[in-house]
Order: sequence, then C-alpha cells, then structure tokens
Amino acid sequence: MSSIRNSLHRRNHKERSQLSNRKRLGILEKHKDYVQRAKDFNQKKERIKRLKQKVADRNKDEFYFGMVGKRTKDGVHYQDRGNASLPIDLVNVLKSQDEGYLRTTKTANLKRLDVVKQEILKIVGSANPDTSNDLDEEDAHLLEQVGLVAAPSSKRRRPTKHIIFVDNDAAANDYLPPGEDPIMDTMQEDTAGEEEELGWSMSKKTPVEANLKKAPSSSVNDAPDTRNAALKDLLTELRARLQRDTHLRYALRELEMQRALMGKGASKKIRAAELIRPEGQEDDELNEDEQDALFGKRRKEPPKR
Repeated sequence: MSSIRNSLHRRNHKERSQLSNRKRLGILEKHKDYVQRAKDFNQKKERIKRLKQKVADRNKDEFYFGMVGKRTKDGVHYQDRGNASLPIDLVNVLKSQDEGYLRTTKTANLKRLDVVKQEILKIVGSANPDTSNDLDEEDAHLLEQVGLVAAPSSKRRRPTKHIIFVDNDAAANDYLPPGEDPIMDTMQEDTAGEEEELGWSMSKKTPVEANLKKAPSSSVNDAPDTRNAALKDLLTELRARLQRDTHLRYALRELEMQRALMGKGASKKIRAAELIRPEGQEDDELNEDEQDALFGKRRKEPPKR
C-alpha cells in the first residue's frame, strides 16, 4: 500500500513567499534563518559577558615585563616594532663596512671585465676581417666604447706639408722622396741591420698583436656559428658588467657623500659671487636684470627729491 502511495503524484509544497505589499522589506525570513540569527546573537552575548567578567576580575597592579615596550592610548594598544634609530657613531661604522664591501665588489667586477675583454679580443682578432662588419650597430658601438675596436674616423686626415731646402735648382729637380729613392732605402736597411745587440730582443708588436699571438689555435679553427654564439654571450656579459660597474660607482659616490655629510667638520661661510668690473665701469652701467643676477636682489632705488 505504501509503495502505491509513494508512486502516485503528490502536490509540491512551496515555501511561503513575501507578500506583494511587503516586498520593500526584503525576503521573508524562514525558521532556519531565525535559528542562525539567534545562534549568532547568543554567541556574541556570551562573549561580551566573558569580557566584562575578565575586566572586573583584572588586577590593576598586575605587571609583566612585556609591558615595558607597549602602551595604550585611548584604549588602543600600541607596540614597539624595534625600529629605534641607531646612534650616529654606529651608523658611521656600518656605512664604512658598506663602503668596503662596495670597493671589494667593484674590484672583482673590474677583474672579470678585463677577462671578458681578453676573450672578446681573442675571438675578434682570430676571426676573418669581415667579422667586425657582421656585428650589430649596438655591439660595434660597445666594442668602440671599451676600446677593443678602433672607431671610424669621421674626418679625413690632411696630407702633411714638409718643406725640404736644397742648394740649387738642379738639386731640387733631381730630389726624390725617401720612399722613391732606392739608394736611401738601401742605406736605411743597412742601418737597421746594424743595430747594436744589448742582450735582449725588443718586440715591436703592439699589445693587440701580442694577445692575438697568445690566442690558442683551436679558437681559430672553430666553426663560425660557435664563434658567433660565444661572442654574443661575451658581449651580453660585457654590457652587464659595464652597467654594474656604473651602478657600483654611483652607490660608492653616494655613500661617500653621506658619510661626509654626517661628519662634524668645521662650519664655513660661503661667500656670494663677486663682480670684477673693468676699470672705469660702474654699477649704473648694468641693467636691472644683470644686477639682480649678480647681487641676489634688486637694489633699493634712491628716494626722489
């Protein structure tokens, strides 16, 4: 019988909604809403009761060492965060330590910068002559900035004029420059071959050529792609090292200035700018703007008579 009753269609019982003339008051409160509101109200009531009892039982002479760095103002609790200002002497010592750290870091950065320059010099020098032309404009400017690549001269060098005096017109017609005179060239070669031996060999190679000679032969035989990739990585590191060196210099200069300002020092009076006039010139010859710029303020005009 119960199965038949459950299988039959039943009426859907809907919750009562708010009346149309009471919609301005919001949704109609159900029993479950009332239970939740009453439970919250009772919890707050009990909490307030416990706090009042705790205040009534409090000892006014109660003391804890944690109260030393704490205070209340108008019932609001304030606590010291421990950020008290340090004495000037201690700050000077700390800044001196910071300055030493910056100097050490700057020296290490400069050493690494020299190593990177040498590596770039090996790659650029061992590559083909057209390697410098394959670089980007930014990379080429970076190499010119550090002095690894000579900057292109914008001005053409004018030919020098060297005046040579001879005895007569015939000698002037027969004169040949040193580069075109075979006799003078032979004499210069003989003179160069007769240099006195002092016990050591003088190297006439430039530092760049000496570094290229010391470069390993394996770097010359590397593939162009590998060489270009290594050069790109070195240029990136070089750019970062230069930027870091700039930041370290700026920080070191700022720290030195702060320490100088914190020092006691002797007070000095800075004198205003003085005007040095030519002989015969007076103040009236200057206009009002020039007088204001030199003397700081406009002079009072003499009273009219």
